[in-house]
Amino acid sequence: MNPWGYIAIAAVCVTAFILLLSFGFNWLIVWFAGRYSEKTLNKSVKDIEKMLPGKNCGKCGCKDCAAYAMEVFTYRKETDRCTEGAEDLSQRMDAYMKDFQESLVNDTPKDNKGWEPRNPNL
Repeated sequence: MNPWGYIAIAAVCVTAFILLLSFGFNWLIVWFAGRYSEKTLNKSVKDIEKMLPGKNCGKCGCKDCAAYAMEVFTYRKETDRCTEGAEDLSQRMDAYMKDFQESLVNDTPKDNKGWEPRNPNL
C-alpha cells in the first residue's frame, strides 16, 4: 500500500473518533436536559406561587404572583420583593430553593419523576 492509503485510513479513523466523541457529548447534553423536565419546573413554580398571598398587586415588579414565582425560581428576582406576604415568606421561599438545589445534586434522571420538597412545611 502506498503512503496515501495510510494517510486516508488515518483520516477516516480520526474522523470516526471525532464523530463518536460528538455523539457522546450530545447524548450527555440530552441526558442533562431531560433530567429536569418542564413538569418539574411547573410544579416547583406552582409550589412557590402557593406561598405567595395571591393579591397580584405588582409591587414586586411583576404583573402577577405567578410571574413573580417564575422570576424567583429562575433567580431573576429576590425572594424579599413581595411586600404583601407574611413576614417569614422570604425565608420559606429561600428554604424551598435551597432544598431544590440540594436535590439537583442528589437526584438522578430515573429518580426525578417530579420533584417533591423534602420538608413538607415549605
